Amino acid sequence: MSRLSLNLVSVPNVLGIYGATKDVFPAKMARLHPDAAAAFLAAEKGLGVRLRVSDMFRTAEQSLQARAQKAGVQPPGWSLHNYGVAIDIDTDAMLKSTKLAKPALDKEMEKYGWFCHRKDGKRGMEDWHYNYFGVGEAAAPFLKACASSTNTSAGGDAKILSLYKDALTLDAKEVQECLAHLKLYSGEADGIIGPRSKEALMAFQRTWKLQPSGQIDKKTERTLAYVSADIPKMG
Repeated sequence: MSRLSLNLVSVPNVLGIYGATKDVFPAKMARLHPDAAAAFLAAEKGLGVRLRVSDMFRTAEQSLQARAQKAGVQPPGWSLHNYGVAIDIDTDAMLKSTKLAKPALDKEMEKYGWFCHRKDGKRGMEDWHYNYFGVGEAAAPFLKACASSTNTSAGGDAKILSLYKDALTLDAKEVQECLAHLKLYSGEADGIIGPRSKEALMAFQRTWKLQPSGQIDKKTERTLAYVSADIPKMG
């Protein structure tokens, strides 16, 4: 099988909110899909200010930790942060530096392919989260996917599937191969989910806070595909 391999590049000189100076951003998190990285830099140039960021790329472990700390966080393999096509900004700082109201900031970000989780232009929960859909026709299918919703989540999932759908769909043999890659299964990858495979699945499910059924369900399949993915090393 060909395991999921994430397409990510480093984003240089990201302005963050961390460290003693409150402007540091961890290099290991400063990664995006190449198209999103280009759009991030284009937005900075177009807005004439640096984007102050609180979150960018998340590993599976970081998603699991964030999910344990606060409500509303997507599980590993389901967040756009996992695929390098989402950013969280310091909204207050960005409104101050751009001298824009929130609806106007959202419109400006959309010019570069970044769409806020909230579609109402208001302040509140997730007003900091922006998904990368692209510009014009490139964004159309993802905007269509969330057209009937008050947020862009459905469009975000459509974006993930547009990039990696085949690699996120596993048959029984591929499930065994992914479990073997994680050193949870040492039997033959024969596509037969017997006792050893079920035991390995249950161990994986317990680790990643899934229902430990020993069965291959959609949540387990996608989480397993992501957790066993190849992630490019930092240069």
